[in-house]
Amino acid sequence: MSEFNIMVPLELDLIDEGRFVGNINKALRNVQEQLVKHANTYGHKAAKAKASVKVEIALACLDPDQDAYGCAAQIKTALPAAPPAVTMLMAGESQTGEDCLLCKKSGSSKEHPKQLKLCTDDGRDIDPETGEIIAKEQAGS
Repeated sequence: MSEFNIMVPLELDLIDEGRFVGNINKALRNVQEQLVKHANTYGHKAAKAKASVKVEIALACLDPDQDAYGCAAQIKTALPAAPPAVTMLMAGESQTGEDCLLCKKSGSSKEHPKQLKLCTDDGRDIDPETGEIIAKEQAGS
């Protein structure tokens, strides 16, 4: 039997001529990078965030008379979602008298809507009379 016809049992590093293990390592590096970015973006809200790499290898008998089998190997990654945005609202009525939840014109935040605010959490100015965010071009005039 020639060297090219020697058969060996299937192992991970033989799937897809070795590319499969390389793709697992790439996926693992990617989820590490994305998890660090997630933590840097969300700070303490990222506590307990998880990223995962799942590998599934399925072997199937294609034709028992021909001793034909197949291997399907798949890599799936899961990255953490953005943490929930939790804000305070208050019950009220719309201008047409329908029950609804109300927030400031500048948008909802973690403070109670009746709390006076002069700027948003990210530093944009709020008009104290209207409650709206002051546009940058208005702020200079």
